[in-house]
Amino acid sequence: MWEIIGALGEVAGAIAVIISLIYLAKQINANTKSNQSAAMIAIAGNALKELHKDKETAEILFRGMKDGLSQLDDAEKYICINRGMGEAVRWHLVCDLNENELIPAKTFETQAGEIAAAFQHLGFREVWPLIENSFPQDFRDYVDTSAQMSGPSIDFWGLDD
Repeated sequence: MWEIIGALGEVAGAIAVIISLIYLAKQINANTKSNQSAAMIAIAGNALKELHKDKETAEILFRGMKDGLSQLDDAEKYICINRGMGEAVRWHLVCDLNENELIPAKTFETQAGEIAAAFQHLGFREVWPLIENSFPQDFRDYVDTSAQMSGPSIDFWGLDD
């Protein structure tokens, strides 16, 4: 009788160890995704900071986004295109974070409005076709759909006319 109870205890212990290992593996996987996402966000954030270092760059971005790329010289166009790429990379990262359930749904939901606001400006509408092929098709579709949003105009970029 005690042998049967002992054997059942060993089986229960083995099952508990297996369940613990599965749980631990899931936690490690989630932590790895979170760390990778945080690293990518830091990279994108640093890239955007570099484009906002001084007043001259801010003025170039303002003119480029508001009036379009044709009003800029080649170096200024480069700055605006890279700003657009930085924004799109950040949007893509938020999509990945949402897909991996690493951010609240409410955080993700605000992004479509931000994308729509960016597309209110001629400069960004000119930049997107230049950079969109750098991203997967599903993300390009998401941006294109978000860009078509209508409703109250909110200018996240501060370029209201």
